[in-house]
Amino acid sequence: HKIRPTFRMRTATTDTVDNPITLTSIPQIENSKNQADLSSVDLKYDNNSDYHFDTVLSKDDILLRQSLSFISSLQDVLNKKRSAQILENYITSSCTWINPFIASGSDAREGLEKFSNFFNSNASNIIVFNQRVVTTDTVEVTYQLSFWYPLPWRPRIIIPAKALLKFSPTTSSDVTYVPSPTLEDHNIAIQSQPILKITSILEQWEVSPSDIFFRQMPPRWWDFWHGFCSPTPEYPPIRQLGQKMGAVRVLELPQSLNVEIQWTGSSKYPGPPLLAVPGFGLFGSLKMARPNREPYQTSLPVEVRSGRFTCPTTGEDMKRSSWLLHVPTALQSQVMQAALSSQSQPIYTESLLEAYEKESRNEDKTGSNIDVSNAGAATSITPAIAEEVDEVDEVDYQVGYENLSIMRGVTGGALRGRVNVDKDSLREFEAKERKAYRYTLQPKRKIAAVDLQGDVDAERIAKALSTIRSSGYLQKGGGYRVKQEGNEEETVFGLQLWGTKACFNLKGQPAMAIYEMQYDYRVTTVFLELEDQKD
Repeated sequence: HKIRPTFRMRTATTDTVDNPITLTSIPQIENSKNQADLSSVDLKYDNNSDYHFDTVLSKDDILLRQSLSFISSLQDVLNKKRSAQILENYITSSCTWINPFIASGSDAREGLEKFSNFFNSNASNIIVFNQRVVTTDTVEVTYQLSFWYPLPWRPRIIIPAKALLKFSPTTSSDVTYVPSPTLEDHNIAIQSQPILKITSILEQWEVSPSDIFFRQMPPRWWDFWHGFCSPTPEYPPIRQLGQKMGAVRVLELPQSLNVEIQWTGSSKYPGPPLLAVPGFGLFGSLKMARPNREPYQTSLPVEVRSGRFTCPTTGEDMKRSSWLLHVPTALQSQVMQAALSSQSQPIYTESLLEAYEKESRNEDKTGSNIDVSNAGAATSITPAIAEEVDEVDEVDYQVGYENLSIMRGVTGGALRGRVNVDKDSLREFEAKERKAYRYTLQPKRKIAAVDLQGDVDAERIAKALSTIRSSGYLQKGGGYRVKQEGNEEETVFGLQLWGTKACFNLKGQPAMAIYEMQYDYRVTTVFLELEDQKD
């Protein structure tokens, strides 16, 4: 007898895809079907001569898959991997396509061809942050489009947007064959579902064409000044909400993919300086010596956050600081899976105490110049030994040589001079210290911000925070209040370092920090994160 097994599989309804997806790795519709799990499907046999496989998907599933497959093909068209003709598999001939630059489907196809020919780049990237079914035939997609504009300084254009895709059903007789899960020498034919094609696309950009041409495209003065030694940085488009009240602005930060460097320790001791990227966070490798110099990409700003909390197990007063580095959009596909999991990875560094004791033993054998007259309390280390004890790269000290106060902060209170080490205190400090990093997807946020120009110290930061709290935005009826972070006892404040460029290797790993020599023109933004005020 010839056996005809009939498979029927029904998937659960999916209304929303909350996690972003890197479109370069999205499988096509047919590939998704091929990867369906057939192990738990019931088998039925009859005497007919053909094999039949019937996959029954909910309509919402079909809408969501088709929209992702369409956007994946769209990205291929932008990068000249496919011609615009491939889009005819997803949109109808009469499709209306509206965004700030086009007003019809025919304009869109022509515009896509011009886009791919003009930019002639393989680095256009579309990241889908979220998609959901809003009606029985419409999908809302939240995404980000980015590309380099062909100018000498190569500005990176970033366009956060939403799109409404409206579908209508059509029919198709296509059949896809997959290997049989039970019969080795036969294939199973998958009957295709009715194909849903897009009849209208309405894009809503969060930036206007004028924002692109007048804010994202022009270089900063410092990009010309430092252009000979490092690439022009990219930065997410930031929108100002409402009018400025005195020195205080309310800003909206777009969704972004960041790497977060975390440090946690006892508040009894000072942690890493907030005005510099800690060396332990630059975990990526990067060759900078000729002739093997490797390319890298830069981004602005470095965002720093700090606050105190009580340890739930020991009840001890603790401090937590984090540095958020915006991953360049051309590299986000390299780290998207890590961002989706958002798992923290510990950072292991050499113990300062062990390094000091090892160096002390070596110096004792060779004729020590370590001051041991105060042994048992504190020991002095010469500058040469201090170089070896430091667990961070020399790049940490390139904070801006004109700013000696920051230099002393980075080097523990001394400008590469003799350093006193209290071994008991250092042992206690290291026992409670934790370092980690994670890639994370930051949602859209609102902040109240004050810009400080020139050197920054604790007193100026405190005054800026006081100015923010007393502004009309945070008073009754102002519309906002300060957002509280978990179990932090104090409000978590933040800094945006606009003179510090985070440098990433081509794997999307932070590998270097560049501190621009801006002197009194350096801008540091002090901010508090906001949430809408509830009546």
